[in-house]
Amino acid sequence: MESYNTGNGSSNETFPSSLADAVQGEAATFKIAKIFFYFLILSASTFGNSMVAHVISTTRKMHSPSNFLILNLAICDLLTPIISIVFDFVLEEKSYVWIYGGVMCKLLWPAQTYFTCASSLTLAAISLDRYRLIMHPFKTRLSLKQICILICGVHVFSLAAVGPYVYVLNLKDGSCDENWPDFAYRQAYTFFLFLVQYGLPLCFMATMYGLAVRALCRTSAKMRDNSITEKVSVRRQSVETQVKLTRKISRTQSVKRKISMLSARIDIWSTANAKATKMFIVVVVVFAIFMFPNQVVWLWADFGGGINSPNFTNISIICWLFTYTNSVVNPIIFGVFSKDFRQGFRRVFYRFVRCGCKSSPERSGEKERLQTVSES
Repeated sequence: MESYNTGNGSSNETFPSSLADAVQGEAATFKIAKIFFYFLILSASTFGNSMVAHVISTTRKMHSPSNFLILNLAICDLLTPIISIVFDFVLEEKSYVWIYGGVMCKLLWPAQTYFTCASSLTLAAISLDRYRLIMHPFKTRLSLKQICILICGVHVFSLAAVGPYVYVLNLKDGSCDENWPDFAYRQAYTFFLFLVQYGLPLCFMATMYGLAVRALCRTSAKMRDNSITEKVSVRRQSVETQVKLTRKISRTQSVKRKISMLSARIDIWSTANAKATKMFIVVVVVFAIFMFPNQVVWLWADFGGGINSPNFTNISIICWLFTYTNSVVNPIIFGVFSKDFRQGFRRVFYRFVRCGCKSSPERSGEKERLQTVSES
């Protein structure tokens, strides 16, 4: 996600001066709705992603290399709304007059972009891991060391991606502005961020999951055909056996056992690996939908002159809300599709309820003791 203090030409005229006038004229209804959604998204994202991180960290069964990618995703989704909503809301209320100092000018908005990039690239890394599991099931899975190297690579690349952004941000006259040598450089960087945060990860994920789903479909079809063929052959053998060897009960029992085993064959789509793949496909679809508006609005701002639109401020805020909502939805998807996460969430909930139940009798007992002491 980009910061929203853009220049409107090759000169150093900056966006906050025009944004301040728009913010002052912000409708009261829109402001109330904005604050409501900010609070709701921040609370839900913090709670949901903290739960995901807690469940993975405290459940030994879930200490798998693949789940550490999910842990990294949860941390990125946790920090993105915290950094963005809390600090940006204060700036919106201050008409974008910078109050955080020169160091934060270099760090705040690049940090938002950094975690958004890391979240997108982590989803791409998860799709690569899923692809390996589906397409090459007999190969050795990625080790914990390899996953750690992959996660480090995601963060190093994300850090490199925001390097130019850190360089051009400067605090001047109470405003944190981007100072590009020419507006074309800014346009190129905006398009670069679009590719890194959205375009390339989405294309990569679509390719990986497309190949994985095709492989699952082929495997399922082969299993179904083989199952039908084996059932027919077994039935023929069963008839011949019953006709020719009616007195050999053991032979017929073995044939019946084989038929029951074939009929109880588990479909490939009900396996844990296939269910996890379906879960992450939903995550990718949600990512594609909720990240799209924010990417479009900044391409429109820099390539279509949208930044000069009188409604640009409200439109950009609405698009930010879509981006933040993406951080809220992922924990819900994990809880719906994954039995392990559902069980982990229940454990945390039951512990919380038990702690509340234990604390209430103790408090009532303390009140009774205090009453007896006061009476005496």
